[in-house]
Amino acid sequence: MDTKFEDMKPFNFDYGKLDDITFFYWLYEYTLEHFHSNEYNVMLAYQFPEFERDWGGYTMWIQRHEKSDSVFALTGLTYHPDTRTGIFFGVKKAQNTKIYDKVFQSIPASGSGYETDKSEIDFLKLYMPEKDVEELMKADSVDAQIGIMSAFFESCCKAVLAAQK
Repeated sequence: MDTKFEDMKPFNFDYGKLDDITFFYWLYEYTLEHFHSNEYNVMLAYQFPEFERDWGGYTMWIQRHEKSDSVFALTGLTYHPDTRTGIFFGVKKAQNTKIYDKVFQSIPASGSGYETDKSEIDFLKLYMPEKDVEELMKADSVDAQIGIMSAFFESCCKAVLAAQK
């Protein structure tokens, strides 16, 4: 057997629940497409890969209305076995060379609506806190879920743009 699989355990997931993941992506895409801010613009970047082997979601540019440097970000689900699994907002150094170091150094360890993960020096991730994930999963309406996802996304955008200043 290939050595990269030696430490892996066999996968096991609830095959009947995969449609929930599809519904999550559809609803999160709707949330992002209809997101509005008086402070900045969000432009989804559909031309870039939105699914890789350890995450799936959406890529975008975020830019203040006063036309500062834009931030290229990704958001969605991350599920790599060596990192935290969850709903995340990420900024990679490779796509943000002009602003990344300042953002990485300046962003708080956690903020209102997100938890910071700096375990990868070239990939800053902000996660939806578990209490918010639980609220999202228990929400009794699509509108409530949109509200929770929108609040998470907004808190991440604001944190990254504030750290960029």
